Amino acid sequence: MKFAAALSVASLYHSTPEFRDFGRVENAPPILEFDGAAEFWVHNLETFQSMGSDPEYLNKIQPDEANFIDPESIRMIIGVDYIVVESQNTVMEHGRSF
Repeated sequence: MKFAAALSVASLYHSTPEFRDFGRVENAPPILEFDGAAEFWVHNLETFQSMGSDPEYLNKIQPDEANFIDPESIRMIIGVDYIVVESQNTVMEHGRSF
């Protein structure tokens, strides 16, 4: 399996201290002090589980991660994405098809 071919969507999110400070307003919830996040959409959970043992990941991506990821601070959340507004329209039916 090619790592990139296993993904439906891969999105990287970056934050700066200035962005985090912008959210520090009265009565707002605490700001996470992470400077980045990655979001991966896969067709099924088995695909996600197998991505970590993929040779492309092990040989190319994982070595590069050492340049910008603190492995002790990584946190994961796994779930299902529900689109509630798309193209300025409320989505009333929630389901996913590939």
